[in-house]
Amino acid sequence: MEKTKFLRKRGISPIIATLLLILIAIAAGVVVYAYVLGFVGNSTSNGGGTTNTLSIDQAFLKGTSASAMPATVYVRNEGPGTASFNTGFYLKSSALNDQIGPAVSLTQTATSFTVTSVTLTSTGGSSVTVTVAATCSGTGSLSASAFGAGPISVGSCSTSAYTSTPGTLSSLSFTASSTLNSASGTLSANNIVTGSAVIVGTLISAGTISLPINSVAQLTLAPQGAQGANPLTTGSTYIVQVTGTDGASTTSSAKAS
Repeated sequence: MEKTKFLRKRGISPIIATLLLILIAIAAGVVVYAYVLGFVGNSTSNGGGTTNTLSIDQAFLKGTSASAMPATVYVRNEGPGTASFNTGFYLKSSALNDQIGPAVSLTQTATSFTVTSVTLTSTGGSSVTVTVAATCSGTGSLSASAFGAGPISVGSCSTSAYTSTPGTLSSLSFTASSTLNSASGTLSANNIVTGSAVIVGTLISAGTISLPINSVAQLTLAPQGAQGANPLTTGSTYIVQVTGTDGASTTSSAKAS
């Protein structure tokens, strides 16, 4: 009668098995941690929508004439929140890279004014106050228009003295913070004569222009100071860039007419 031989197979020792289970658990934990961290990060940056999407519906550029607004831009905020702007406006070409800002058109009747500064301020809301410092001779009045609003009176001349009367541009397509302050800087010998206009660009030094979601703002823009010579050339193509305070940016190309 044959004897049956039993072979004893050696297994993994309990200690090694325990160590392997621990290592597997640690590896699985690292994988889960990396997945959760990536998911939370993507949800915060994308799903939360902290950066708005901007677009330019239309951009109208004027060349040659110093009495024409260099740029009128219609900026749309596609959300997901309110968009704010201060100094992020530029006009560019192969030979141009100008920072531009909120601009007004000044006209007058019956006399000659020499404008020394233009300031835009706000107490908050969809109105902006235009204040002009100037000298004059003769009699007449000075008016301003901008952002599709106006003209409004900003002063008058009585033979020897200029009387400043800050005017308010109301019902604008955007809102301005209560701290908005935008000034042209010091101007020298910028004359406005009868029947003509001069464009004066300002630069925002405090506060912001705001645009609610799904809204379009009409912005009149020019380099800082009085436009003694238009920076654009008729027939040439330029790029308008608009950047919000949150880093959202958009561009549009247009030919100066």
